[in-house]
Amino acid sequence: MKTELMSWSAKRRPEYLEQLCETTYDVLIIGGGITGAGILRGCGLQGIKAALIEKDDFAFGTSSKSTRLAHGGARYIVNLEFGLVREETHERDWMRNAFPNMVRPVPIIYANYNATESLAMRMYFKIYDALSGWKNYKNTRHLSKKEIEMLEPNLKFPGLHSGSLLYECIINDARLTIEVVKEGVMSGGVAVNYVRAKRVVTKNERAVGVEAQDRETGHILNINARNIINATGSGLFSSFQEGIEKMVHQRDRFEPNPKNRAVYETMYKCYQDFYPRVADLYRKTKKIASPKE
Repeated sequence: MKTELMSWSAKRRPEYLEQLCETTYDVLIIGGGITGAGILRGCGLQGIKAALIEKDDFAFGTSSKSTRLAHGGARYIVNLEFGLVREETHERDWMRNAFPNMVRPVPIIYANYNATESLAMRMYFKIYDALSGWKNYKNTRHLSKKEIEMLEPNLKFPGLHSGSLLYECIINDARLTIEVVKEGVMSGGVAVNYVRAKRVVTKNERAVGVEAQDRETGHILNINARNIINATGSGLFSSFQEGIEKMVHQRDRFEPNPKNRAVYETMYKCYQDFYPRVADLYRKTKKIASPKE
């Protein structure tokens, strides 16, 4: 296993590209963020032959621009979503134990401003600890006003009554993504970045592969796969996605729940309005930073 991990190197990139073109994969994943990386890892653990391509660096998009906080979703208790909180707290604690060098505990102080709120939040966080199976780094504990002032002497809390000290986790999100990609490669997968998916190849109204381009050389790659997963995340409404909409048969397309359609349409409109301005700003910034280009 260690030898396979060490052999995943940019020096072997031509070999990986050749392997992409010569193999028919069970699953081809497009997008090298944490979602695509997790799918690659999961496929490898299940013995599924999988490959992953990413048009930029791994974790280039949202996966390196998150809040970097792994939390148990304490706010969902208000909505009585106990199953969700239990799942999230267990996932948080699993990550802390599985990746101790990248997921570390961070203390958080929650301030209370009257006795009623103090009592309510003590009960609230007891439920939170119970849903985590009492397996958090440290259980939540009550803090008096004096204890908070000792812990945070430079902060002023007008009207402070008491507080709670709870622990969540801070993640090195980009590095975690890379580690998950490595595990996917160790499990038999192939992962190559700077390969852009251009269009879906179809046969008898079914997707059978992807035509991609090596951004380093400009060469066209024909990658065969029985199943294709779009894990492009925030690039969902890119030109590639538009190509999927045009070429994949209607029955294979993702159709949102009618109840949520208005939400999707609003999100899509916001993206259409926002993305061109950001892209234009990025191009201008890049031109200023690199005047020779």
